[in-house]
Amino acid sequence: MSVNSTEIQELEYTDYEARQRYEITEAGMRERMPKLGIGGRAKWIDGAWQAQPYPGYAFQAMVKPYAENTDTYPRLTQIRDELCEPFSADAEPALFPLPEDSFHQTVVSTFSSSRLETHVISKGIEKQFPEILGKYLAQSHEEPDMAPVKMRLIGVSLFRTAIGILGTFDDEAEFQRVVAIRDAAYENEALNEIGLTRTRPFIGHATLAYLERPLLDREKETLIERILKINEAIAADPFFFYMPEARLHRYDTLAEFIPDAFYPAFKI
Repeated sequence: MSVNSTEIQELEYTDYEARQRYEITEAGMRERMPKLGIGGRAKWIDGAWQAQPYPGYAFQAMVKPYAENTDTYPRLTQIRDELCEPFSADAEPALFPLPEDSFHQTVVSTFSSSRLETHVISKGIEKQFPEILGKYLAQSHEEPDMAPVKMRLIGVSLFRTAIGILGTFDDEAEFQRVVAIRDAAYENEALNEIGLTRTRPFIGHATLAYLERPLLDREKETLIERILKINEAIAADPFFFYMPEARLHRYDTLAEFIPDAFYPAFKI
């Protein structure tokens, strides 16, 4: 195992759970609000959103097409629409709502944007890159023979440039299963040698929208009020995101994630 790959550590389970629950509170959101920035993931052009280039690869648990998430998919779509509705009539909407088919949890990030260019494209290994990831991750990840990991979706929160719904785990063992596959990737010496490292701890979430222009003060209040209302509804009617596997996807923008029959996939 590489020592350098563990400079950024995963959160302990209890710390992770406390962090997630705080972030969906009004206090948590007001603490985040001054730090909000522009995502730059889409531009409003001629009355329509156009996703902007941001290429990369990641192992993701998608909401679709798994039967376990049949009820999850429409709930996330409804929440996204409720979130964006106050801003949708603006001449320049503030929120870029992500397409339903893009809803996902990133399990293992690899490279994107400039890091993809540095570690993969400039080295001429993009064609072999999925095979390389699959080969070495298969050597270090022991796939469990268990029911899919189940993440409880507890409420909407603010990120640095986005808005998403956060997840917790009723069973610590399921949280540790997610951490285990991440460790298998980020503590693999062969993958470390091509530049793969843990750049942030795991935060269970599904992104619903990106912020694409600064919010006015009244809009900030509207957004917080709308999120708190959504979170009350979620608390009254809980739901879950099931993650049977982490499958490698390629993306050219953050609005569409493209699988391939030859890309590797692993049970979580």
